[in-house]
Amino acid sequence: MSALLDTIYSVAVLLVAVAGMAYVFGAVDSGPDDGPGWTRWVGVAVVGVFLAAMIWLTIA
Repeated sequence: MSALLDTIYSVAVLLVAVAGMAYVFGAVDSGPDDGPGWTRWVGVAVVGVFLAAMIWLTIA
């Protein structure tokens, strides 16, 4: 049962990470009229920190 929960958790984390990256990089590439550039880089930083935390928690 524990292995099944670990698999479900891993798939959920992967989906959130991919969706976050698609959102962030989609916003970065969509054009200059979407808002200030710093908000995009804040989004990139948030996704990066999330991915780093998930990798660290997976390894630890």
